[in-house]
Amino acid sequence: MVEAIRWSRSHDHQVLEALFDEALAALLAQRGGGWALEEVASSLGASDVEITPASLLEATLAAAEVKVAVATLDEVVVGMGASRLDGAVGEILGCYVEPAARGVGCGQGLLGFLVASLRNEGVTRIDAMALPGDRHTKQLLESGGLKARRITMSVELR
Repeated sequence: MVEAIRWSRSHDHQVLEALFDEALAALLAQRGGGWALEEVASSLGASDVEITPASLLEATLAAAEVKVAVATLDEVVVGMGASRLDGAVGEILGCYVEPAARGVGCGQGLLGFLVASLRNEGVTRIDAMALPGDRHTKQLLESGGLKARRITMSVELR
């Protein structure tokens, strides 16, 4: 298998929608996933619409400050990652790799690609989020040089 990371192209739209569907299901199954989804949708201006994989993908691709990369194995898209540039701060919005394609470096490749792109843009800091108990994401981000700066805890009072 040959792994490659590249920027997404218009013909990736259908597979990206399927990956967004899988990623959202995985996110919502985690503690804090609903909150994280609302935060990302709001930051992309998609909080006014029903959040679906299609609406979130459209908002992501429409945001000028967001770039989407894909991971391929033998030229088949098996993962995606997105980053956002906000002045001097870059943000990794997320990475997702199909379960069958994990363990061969696609996640690390996506993260490295996005971090390198943000560095080339001249950012002074890169932020990313890992949900409580999500050790895989935490380990991936740490392998890319990111370190936890704070843990935010909250309680809903309504």
